[in-house]
Amino acid sequence: MGKKQKRTIFLLLGALLVVAAAIAVLLLLPEKEEGGQDGPSVVLTDRPVDEVASLAVENEKGSYQFIQVTTGSWQVPSLGDIPLGKNKIYECSKTAAKISATQKVSDSADDNAKYGLDQIQGTATVTYTDGTSVKLEFGDEIDGGGRYFRIAGKDAIYAGSANALAYLTGQDLDLIDLELSPYDSTSSDNLKRAEFQNASGVFVIENIQSQQVTDGYGNFFKYRVSGAAQGYVDPTFFAENFTNLVQFRASSAIAVDPTPEQLAGYGLDAPQSYLLLGEGDSAIKVLIGRADGDIYYAMRDGYPVVFKLADYVVNWLEISPFDILNKYATAPAMDQVREVTLDIGGEKTVLAVTDAATRTGTCNGQATDAKLFGEMYQLLCSARPEEQTGSAQKGEQVAAITFTYNDGNQDVMALFSTESRKLLVQKNGQDLGLARRALLDALKQGAENLQAGKQVSKQW
Repeated sequence: MGKKQKRTIFLLLGALLVVAAAIAVLLLLPEKEEGGQDGPSVVLTDRPVDEVASLAVENEKGSYQFIQVTTGSWQVPSLGDIPLGKNKIYECSKTAAKISATQKVSDSADDNAKYGLDQIQGTATVTYTDGTSVKLEFGDEIDGGGRYFRIAGKDAIYAGSANALAYLTGQDLDLIDLELSPYDSTSSDNLKRAEFQNASGVFVIENIQSQQVTDGYGNFFKYRVSGAAQGYVDPTFFAENFTNLVQFRASSAIAVDPTPEQLAGYGLDAPQSYLLLGEGDSAIKVLIGRADGDIYYAMRDGYPVVFKLADYVVNWLEISPFDILNKYATAPAMDQVREVTLDIGGEKTVLAVTDAATRTGTCNGQATDAKLFGEMYQLLCSARPEEQTGSAQKGEQVAAITFTYNDGNQDVMALFSTESRKLLVQKNGQDLGLARRALLDALKQGAENLQAGKQVSKQW
């Protein structure tokens, strides 16, 4: 490489370094009049929380007081006995104790009109236990969030972020507890009881984990349902639809002490549904009103507050008994069963249980491999509906699975043809729903494989 080329490269590198340095300086300069939303840089008061006696807020939304009754215990008189959010109490008290701004934007009262402080749009007064107080006066909103404000009697004007000023420019509704579950946990395993109503009726879900219920297919059931549906809750369906119940939460509180006219407008004069979480005195009942786009209006029973709920947290409003029930309609644990008979067009395969503990038995009187025996047993337990019957018409019977229990009782799962390729599934003469024809094909292949000593697939 020649000297001239090297010199050119060095000059280019030097120019790039200068540009980079200039950009860095510009990025480090404070933004003018935009509030510096990255975080507070000017601390105006810094007191311990226990030295805050009260916060009084007035603005176009109304007025409220936040009062420290005893150390660490706060109340909002306008809300009465309505529960306050624990995190909200902490954030509000911290905000009152340490007032901060993102930056100072002016030292001159001549700029009041520029920042909307010629016509005060709200105030927040913090009173301390020593009798002193600080009053903030608020002006215009800042593009991107936050407001301009000043300390009463002072000329300096500040920009504050939306987060730092939230409780100083808000309303009492902002402090209401939005948690509508009595469970202080994030694990759905801690859900003990839930009762809800929808168009299909009333469903009651109860936790049965301590009973260690496992069916013949290998499903472990954590919950049982009664009411509009009777049986075990499908594990997959529960995971997809009910795990959020332990953290059942409103999006916001929008009204306190609603009038009869307001209740009617929210559909809460005659709620369409309800959810009852928990047991005894700790239970919380939520009344569900009408839908409005992607939200529902709701109230916690016993408290005069109207909440908004996101539609995805009340997805149980649309479920049916078929949706919630375990789809393995007859899957008894092997230790309850003496034998299972599969009859396909008169050709029978009989599985007799020899020892449920080791999952061993015979097929048509012949000893068979324990692994294959267990796989075939699970395949027989898998006969289940996949969708509702609808208008399907029952044709001829194509297969039957008969479970004979140790006490001599029986359950019979029968499969019938329909005008489509779907099979109608019955249990003890009662229609359960439709299944794909793949179920029948799997049963035929499974019986052949078992007798031939080949692997049995329990999937279909």
